[in-house]
Amino acid sequence: MSTICEVKVDFLKLAKEFAGRWVALHPDTRELVAVGQSAKEVLDSALEKGVEEPVITRIADDYGSYIPCALASI
Repeated sequence: MSTICEVKVDFLKLAKEFAGRWVALHPDTRELVAVGQSAKEVLDSALEKGVEEPVITRIADDYGSYIPCALASI
């Protein structure tokens, strides 16, 4: 059975620095663990750092009408 949990991340702060790129966050601490041009690149980087199940999302270029959502199953 999956449970949906709320993830609180300051996407506006990430957008200023990483717009248009992919990021991987630690699933427990929400710490940024990798940044790259593709989801595969950040997944590989996070796995190399020992983060087995990172939360991966693309940071939008413009958050005008975009609401980011990252889901994690527990």
